[in-house]
Amino acid sequence: MGRSRSLRCSQNQETSPAVSWRRAAACGFVLAAALAVRGRAPAQPAGSPWARHIIDNTFTGVRAFRLGTIGVGARRDLVAVWEQQGAVRFYQNPGPGAIREPWLSVTIGYSLGASDAAFADFDGDGIPDVVTPCESGLILWHHTASRERYLDPDAWTTDLLPDAPSAAWTAAAAANLDDRYGPDLVAGSQAPAARLGWFERLGQAGDVTGFRWHSLGAAGWVSALVLYDLDVDGDLDVLVADRAGSQAGVAWFENPGDQARRVREWPRHPISTRPSESVSLTLYDLDGDGLLDVISTARPNHIWFHRRRAPHARSWQNYRIRLPDTTGLARAVRVADLNIDGKLDLVLTTEQADAGRSGVVWLTYQRSLMEDVWREYDIAGQAGDDFGGLELIDLDDDGDLDVITSEKNLGLIWYENPTRTPAPAR
Repeated sequence: MGRSRSLRCSQNQETSPAVSWRRAAACGFVLAAALAVRGRAPAQPAGSPWARHIIDNTFTGVRAFRLGTIGVGARRDLVAVWEQQGAVRFYQNPGPGAIREPWLSVTIGYSLGASDAAFADFDGDGIPDVVTPCESGLILWHHTASRERYLDPDAWTTDLLPDAPSAAWTAAAAANLDDRYGPDLVAGSQAPAARLGWFERLGQAGDVTGFRWHSLGAAGWVSALVLYDLDVDGDLDVLVADRAGSQAGVAWFENPGDQARRVREWPRHPISTRPSESVSLTLYDLDGDGLLDVISTARPNHIWFHRRRAPHARSWQNYRIRLPDTTGLARAVRVADLNIDGKLDLVLTTEQADAGRSGVVWLTYQRSLMEDVWREYDIAGQAGDDFGGLELIDLDDDGDLDVITSEKNLGLIWYENPTRTPAPAR
């Protein structure tokens, strides 16, 4: 059992808390239903970019960001990692009245080669902290002991996650996998020596001196992780998108329950029917049958609708949706009724969207979810060509979902959904 080494931060500020995937999925379903009840609106015309607003463009190259709530009502705040500068920054949601202005932000720590951010209250003090996996080989934990000093950079400390094997870490997610001691950490990396596994907490709440590494199975380049009870047996499974090698594609690893700490590896269940360079994924009941489906993106130009056919999550049908020529390489995807017409749509970010292409679009089917070509509508226009992650949230409180994303030069930004007239400022 190793001791954590303290690395004092010279700058810092607030972070968002961990939100379980059960809660996130439930919130998504409730919001979709609420928007449908509030009314219908016609689709916006193709070729009409949405208004873009800056959250932060202080640096360049946002690698990843996460949503969370730190206690200011029900507003969703942000944490982002900036790859080139190694900065981990917190952003406080100002509320709809000031949402179109840059958000108050602060650097909570520095992580060389940071590739992702995960929320985990490892010390059990009820204050959300941030874990950053780094391609430089480290996993770092940024934490503060004062809820009142979230916005004070001097209130934050950065520690190494103890006993973590060295790897080019690319993704992480935190949750209690074994019903002991609080949140564990699932992490994945890329070559050389690609890993996929979980860190078992060894200490009681407040004891962050030791973790034990367990392998889940082989990996090539883990690009996305989601923790969710896919087989509905009461424990969290691990859903993975992999970009490289023999494991390329989408699969889930079945939590063996009481044997989680004892088995050599967890059972792996493929979802993809063919190898693909999978770069992102999301869970959503796209076909409305009561079973959560998986929607993923794959390079160079596909979205996959992995349709779940049974509650045990071992039977899937795969439908490929081709990206239009007017976009770049597939990056992130989310599902929502974006224009409130009663029909679910897909929102997509892309990379290398140069030569007049749009880096952010939304897609809608005409007659069937199984169509391989969906109609495209523009969001970003031709500004920006290398977009990253994606989240949908009603930032301006007008009843439709806006788009938060990042672009290497534009920074951390959001696009205002024009479907509804903005509500009066509060």
